[in-house]
Amino acid sequence: MAAISRGRLSLSLPFYSRSFCAVASKPNSRSPQTGIPIIIPPHVIKKANIVHPKSRAVHPLLKHQWLTKTVFEKGLPFSSEENQEQTELAPEVAQLINERFGGSLAQTLGFQKQPNKTKKRFEEEIRYGIFQDLVRLCSGNLTDTFVDVCPKVLTHWVRKHEFYQLEFYPDVILRSGTEWDAYLEDFQNTEEMTLPGPYDPYSMEVYKQPIVHLKNFPGFHAASSNPFPHNHTMFLANAFGQRLDQTHAFGIMSMFGVLASTAMSRGVKPGEHLSEPVCTQCVITDGRQLVLMCYQLNTMSLQEDHGVKNLAWGTDYMDLFKDNASEKGHTGLFGSLNIDQEIPSVNEDSVRRLLFFLCC
Repeated sequence: MAAISRGRLSLSLPFYSRSFCAVASKPNSRSPQTGIPIIIPPHVIKKANIVHPKSRAVHPLLKHQWLTKTVFEKGLPFSSEENQEQTELAPEVAQLINERFGGSLAQTLGFQKQPNKTKKRFEEEIRYGIFQDLVRLCSGNLTDTFVDVCPKVLTHWVRKHEFYQLEFYPDVILRSGTEWDAYLEDFQNTEEMTLPGPYDPYSMEVYKQPIVHLKNFPGFHAASSNPFPHNHTMFLANAFGQRLDQTHAFGIMSMFGVLASTAMSRGVKPGEHLSEPVCTQCVITDGRQLVLMCYQLNTMSLQEDHGVKNLAWGTDYMDLFKDNASEKGHTGLFGSLNIDQEIPSVNEDSVRRLLFFLCC
């Protein structure tokens, strides 16, 4: 209201005090996890972020954990560790380690100086060398199994309102007619676990393709009539000297992709919880060192960071044998050693632990 006083014009306005309502002043409460499936019509064109199982991004393990909603722990599940301490391999298997597999490993994965241009053959030599030897040695214990070499695995999921698609060809998948028991039966406890992140697609170095029709393929047709529908063990060759966190990230994304495609082939949709967890294990090696990993898929509800989470375990690097540090030059895998060179000694503890991991 305006008023004139002693030749001056003054303007007086009413003062309104601002106060927040009780609802607005409360912190944002997160919405409960419902597990509602995300229905994606097949005729809809999507622009998905293409994910590769191997990542060169900074902190790849943390980013793959967030991308797959996975909690990672060092070591193996408690049941595996306890059984390994209490159980011994059969005498015939131990004899094969000393007599047959030791020489085979040294001959197949012995160190020979080769130029770097032959690196493209390393993973193929591992695929048809050590992996085939492991399957032969464990054939007596691995009944009702099938060896699938380089199957195509294709799957997709939704994370924070972004589509992601993974397509890759694992080196070897050992499929079984018997499903793994859950490593952690009370997986509801994962609600209290925390995840790293969040991360955006740019920081994870994944980029959208112009047009992507989202599909799912677990590596085989006619899943309902397949006598070996379960993933027993995955073998991955990693011959390019990645760091330990990169190797763990490689294993997490590979196992998640295989289990997610298998779950979706059974009718689980993105956004849903699994009625029963599905599990698998993985062996990653570069020919000289190996890493053992396990994975348990509990949910495909990945929109939010809270609620039920997936689980992964992984060991440190274990040496299969020691290289000769006195020799100079590029190290490479070779099918047969020069008889003039000394054959490297095989680490029997690592091989024994590896065979126990596969057979028991």
